Amino acid sequence: MQTKWQCLILVSLLCSLGAVTFGAGKKPVSQQTLTAPEIADYKKWTLVNPQSFAMSARTAAKCAVRSSAPLSFKSSHPHTKSKFVRVFVNEKGRAAMFQATNPHFPEGSVIVKEKLPAKDSTKPELLTVMIKQRAGYDPKKGDWEYLVTDGVGKKVYQRGKLENCQSCHAAQSESDYVFRPYVSGL
Repeated sequence: MQTKWQCLILVSLLCSLGAVTFGAGKKPVSQQTLTAPEIADYKKWTLVNPQSFAMSARTAAKCAVRSSAPLSFKSSHPHTKSKFVRVFVNEKGRAAMFQATNPHFPEGSVIVKEKLPAKDSTKPELLTVMIKQRAGYDPKKGDWEYLVTDGVGKKVYQRGKLENCQSCHAAQSESDYVFRPYVSGL
């Protein structure tokens, strides 16, 4: 006759074995490479600013303070000093991007901002992305989903209703939460 302790140990071992067997080949979510298929062909979209745009020191300071990302990520933050950006918009968001006043980006609009280490760089260090979701996704913040990916858009570092993005973009509610200082003529 087995004791309670022996049964508990046996059950524990069986559970561990089951976890190993059923979890074989799967990495923990934190180690998986997550992709962002919404931006796979972004370089074929409309390039909003043909000349790389220097981020202001004021914007850099605001974003650096509000970022909740790990230290290794902050060194590649899209608004750090001496960084430049190039912005792309998909067809759904094109008209709103270039609308002079009070634009409204329709559901499915996607904006990709490449963070570049120098004005003449062609290889982004990082991409930051805004995706306009269906009405009701996050109505108090414009229904935007935010993404931060590696420079080629293959590995997603952060995705969702990112407070560090939302807190800055809230100041742009009159332009549907989109900063557009890089759009000429506005």
